[in-house]
Amino acid sequence: MGFDAMNLLRSAVDQASSLNPKAIRNAIASIRDFEGVTGKIQIDANRNAIKPAVVLKFEEGKLRFVERVETQ
Repeated sequence: MGFDAMNLLRSAVDQASSLNPKAIRNAIASIRDFEGVTGKIQIDANRNAIKPAVVLKFEEGKLRFVERVETQ
């Protein structure tokens, strides 16, 4: 999820008209259908991510993918 967040931010910085924080904020708000490693990410009008939930489980000391829960 951190990897997706950093890539989404990088995409917004690339799209922004400048490195001004407001320009980056506006670029984040305009992102649609961002393909992340955890699934497709949308950004709503309040700049909240709408994305699948990823369920992980620790088993024998290792992190294991269980399932991806898609939004309705």
